[in-house]
Amino acid sequence: MTLREFELFKRSYALDDRTVTPEEVLEELKRRTVLKEEAEKRKITVSDEEVEKAIQDYKEGMENLKKTNPAEYSEFLSYLKGLNMTEEQYWKSKEVFEIYRKALVTGTVRKAILKELSEKYNLTGNELQKKYRDYIEEEKAKLKVKILRPELIGIKNSTDS
Repeated sequence: MTLREFELFKRSYALDDRTVTPEEVLEELKRRTVLKEEAEKRKITVSDEEVEKAIQDYKEGMENLKKTNPAEYSEFLSYLKGLNMTEEQYWKSKEVFEIYRKALVTGTVRKAILKELSEKYNLTGNELQKKYRDYIEEEKAKLKVKILRPELIGIKNSTDS
């Protein structure tokens, strides 16, 4: 992950009025890495058309938000300002396109894992969600992470196991 992607991710939490520590971002990145590896193992992909549709749907949602909840829409504009992007730049950004692609793949692989766990352990509801979280935590524990420039993101240790 690049520093720019880290900042995009961190700023996305600001839209929900959440502050997030660098360590929390790192944990989320580990979770996403696990899901990415699972997607590769399961050969889960999404087409450019699916990504474009998701972006268009989100864009339409933001247009609707502009009318129905101007305060929340204003937060989106603040987010864009923090990224030094206009709305037009955001919607056309290759970087944003890839973020949406990753989100779609992540959602698809998450559903596949949940289905598999549900069938294997005959679980539903909260029990299934707990089993899913446990599975992700087990997989995260197997990851070796090397942060090349920890000072840029405020993390003290450069290696995390």
